[in-house]
Amino acid sequence: MTLTKLVCAPVLVFCCVLVQPCKGEPAVSRASESGTTDSADTGNMASLSALKQAKRFETVLVGEGSASVVYPHYNVACSSAGIRKEQLWEIVKTGTPAGKLYAASALMVRDAAEGRKALERLSGEKAAVQFQSGCEVFNDKVDNIAASLLKTGRYMDFTLISQ
Repeated sequence: MTLTKLVCAPVLVFCCVLVQPCKGEPAVSRASESGTTDSADTGNMASLSALKQAKRFETVLVGEGSASVVYPHYNVACSSAGIRKEQLWEIVKTGTPAGKLYAASALMVRDAAEGRKALERLSGEKAAVQFQSGCEVFNDKVDNIAASLLKTGRYMDFTLISQ
């Protein structure tokens, strides 16, 4: 276990991040119906959960140069073979407004036809969502962001990851 020190303004925060197991420590795993899964499966489930519950749609950097907590999970969803399209569709249907946008964007990166369907579905959704890029936070609607991603592959500073 590695302790990472994060400095945010005058507040000092310590958090535990499991980078890799130390010598003699077992890798993180969780039980499943078929026995146990490896740390990649656990990471995929954590990424799906983070996307589904995302509070705002963000670029890779937020605040004053801090890394987004959610964006790396979006990156995993775009590239992990361990995350199925059906799992992303579930988030498009039941996630938070930001989560729906992340899942639809990940589908667009992985399979353009599926992604188009997901973004078209969201084009009719009037739910409010916050978008953060750097220090700036904007209020918008899911349908506006989905339309922009469909038309240009980007929304403000958020650009679909290219594979």
